[in-house]
Amino acid sequence: MFDWLRGGSPMIDNLTMMRGREAFGGERKTPAHLSNA
Repeated sequence: MFDWLRGGSPMIDNLTMMRGREAFGGERKTPAHLSNA
């Protein structure tokens, strides 16, 4: 699907990806991890 290079990071355009999505009807969960590294 994608050609990856060593050390590369994926980038996704969220506005474009949301256009074809149906409305979400469930409970939303937002997992988060904070680091002091």
